[in-house]
Amino acid sequence: MNQIETFFQTLKKWNESTPHQGTDYNTLLFMLQSKIGEKSKTSELLNNVINSEKMLIGLNERINYLINEEKIDESFLITGLINEVSLILESRISDHGELIALYTSVQKDAGSQIIGEKLNELLSRQHYWKAENDLYFWELIVAEKLSKSQRKQWRKEIQVQKSKKISTMIDAIPATVLNNLNEIPFGKLVRMIPFEELKN
Repeated sequence: MNQIETFFQTLKKWNESTPHQGTDYNTLLFMLQSKIGEKSKTSELLNNVINSEKMLIGLNERINYLINEEKIDESFLITGLINEVSLILESRISDHGELIALYTSVQKDAGSQIIGEKLNELLSRQHYWKAENDLYFWELIVAEKLSKSQRKQWRKEIQVQKSKKISTMIDAIPATVLNNLNEIPFGKLVRMIPFEELKN
């Protein structure tokens, strides 16, 4: 299983492991989409028009597009997404006090029932417990499925694949040409390497 598939498995397992989430699963997927340029409509999210399966498909398509068409490094992209999920979940804890202050201020000015309900939710112990629980399970699952050693292994496998492509290209070069490579200036030789083909 490659790292893209494992990343999506990790997201799904986190969702299944945290039935009392402080961070809504669809909201988390929506935030990840927006970070990599996949724009779902906010109104569709709020009105539950987009379900998690559709959002996962959209996120997966965007990731594959960035890797295959824009030539973004796969390990770099997946590592960034893992870290982004961690930051989102950590902010639910670190920004808790600021959110309470914000909603308290808005409630004083507006007196909205919805704002009041949100403020009560933020003030409850359960809210903070849910936020800690979300992060705890995420870190636990990442340590199991997307550890640094596992990601290092994936990077090695990608390098092996690239090395095989280079070997195949070299094997296709006539021996007479290879014998004359020493006479080609290094800068010119580097410019002759088909780096774009190696990325594919």
